[in-house]
Amino acid sequence: MRGGGRDIYSGAELLRYLTPVIQQVGPPPEILQALFDLSPTEARVAVMIAEGHSVKLIAENLSVQPNTVRAQLKAVFGKTGAGRQGELVSLLRSPS
Repeated sequence: MRGGGRDIYSGAELLRYLTPVIQQVGPPPEILQALFDLSPTEARVAVMIAEGHSVKLIAENLSVQPNTVRAQLKAVFGKTGAGRQGELVSLLRSPS
């Protein structure tokens, strides 16, 4: 450890950093629920949008109508501050 790292990790001789081998698109639904006060379904919809799924495909996967997904997506926008799907994707895919 050198420089400022010594102040934070006093007494440490090395720092191990692990990263997953698989790439995640964004945080898991449980984290989104906690961060943005989303319902479980809203969080799943947000994750699926970030993964690039269409509203129609999400509706099929969740066994609901596309208008139901659109309503949930509108709630997600309100809670996250995103105005469009592209903004939501950028928000969820941004590095931590």
